[in-house]
Amino acid sequence: MSLIATILFKTPGIQIISVWFMTILFNFPMAFFWQICYCGPFVRWIFGKLFN
Repeated sequence: MSLIATILFKTPGIQIISVWFMTILFNFPMAFFWQICYCGPFVRWIFGKLFN
């Protein structure tokens, strides 16, 4: 997903690998805490209600 976003929105040219890794490093903290603090518990709650 980060590779597609890098290609579409940043137009990296010849330095695609370095720009892609930089995009991953910038996105990782937000994605990690979003998953741990909000999305993960919410999805577990939904699946707990559906399948218990």
